[in-house]
Amino acid sequence: MTIQLSDRQQKWLAVGLLLLAIAAVVCAFAVPTWWANRRYGDHLIDMQDKLVRYSRIAAMKPAAEQALDRVQKANPQRFYLKGGSPTIAAAELQTLVTKMVEARNGKVVSSQSLPQKDDAKSAAGYSKVSVSVQLTAAITPLQLILHGIETSEPSLFVDQMSIRSQFGRGYKLVPGFQPEFTVQLTIHGYALTAGGER
Repeated sequence: MTIQLSDRQQKWLAVGLLLLAIAAVVCAFAVPTWWANRRYGDHLIDMQDKLVRYSRIAAMKPAAEQALDRVQKANPQRFYLKGGSPTIAAAELQTLVTKMVEARNGKVVSSQSLPQKDDAKSAAGYSKVSVSVQLTAAITPLQLILHGIETSEPSLFVDQMSIRSQFGRGYKLVPGFQPEFTVQLTIHGYALTAGGER
């Protein structure tokens, strides 16, 4: 079936097809250009944001270098156990803890070094040294012992603590008498390894 168009209709159809072809060509170039421009604009904004952040970080460099110099001058080795090997460091840790306990009226029942776990910290220049200590002390000396451990140099840390009373539930406090408790502590410190001496 063929449709007959007048000359005027043919002109309008030709103009419409021409406009449709022009619109297709414009869309073929304009849409990808608009999309790429938007994408690059977002990327440019992201890069400008990164530049601002990195500039702020770079501006902090002198202050960070001064802080690092202060730390290095403050002798950071004093926070580490002095033993050259984990075994010697564990013995030093046991001695330190025993002295702290006895100086604060506690009694060490037993002390044992714990096996060292191989981890990435050894490669970083230090190793974790742990000991398990069982002691008896009244509550006030126990508080002083724990404070002494946590504030000592070299730095020591209490990992685990178990406190057991030596008296039953029905025990009545006697004025002026502090009952003793059995305390089990796991304490660790850090020792510099051969590659970690700075």
